[in-house]
Amino acid sequence: MLFARPPETPATAAPGPNRRLWARRLIRASLVLLILLIGFEISIRQVTPDAVRVSAYTVDGGPPFFSREITDARTVADLYDRINNLPTVWYSAINRCPAPNSGTVYYHFDFTRAGIPIELDALPEKGCSVWDVVRGGIPVAHNDPDGQTQLILSEAHLP
Repeated sequence: MLFARPPETPATAAPGPNRRLWARRLIRASLVLLILLIGFEISIRQVTPDAVRVSAYTVDGGPPFFSREITDARTVADLYDRINNLPTVWYSAINRCPAPNSGTVYYHFDFTRAGIPIELDALPEKGCSVWDVVRGGIPVAHNDPDGQTQLILSEAHLP
């Protein structure tokens, strides 16, 4: 028996039925979770907001010095469409914005549906035309090369 197989040790033995069953369950659970996350992302993009809280604050972390809630359906839809129709750019474009100083004003647009946030948008006051948009937990950047931001800010009646 020169070419006989050595006996299997526990380290080289094939996985037992319990281990294979556990691996299958883990794969199934992962697939269900992935499907749920994809479904959430698709559905959150289909939801239209019914209100938007617009606020302005400085980068030093203080409370907003301006805040108002807009519930007019036409205005909310217009602001939502204007921001989301800006051209999408790589998210790293935000890193090319100048570093904020303590007096830099940030504008926040928090779009909600029945009080539940569906999209959070932020824009520094000056020196950058890139909007930081977070929808469903996924960040996206939109750039404003044509000056639409001024229309958005004036429609929201920001200072």
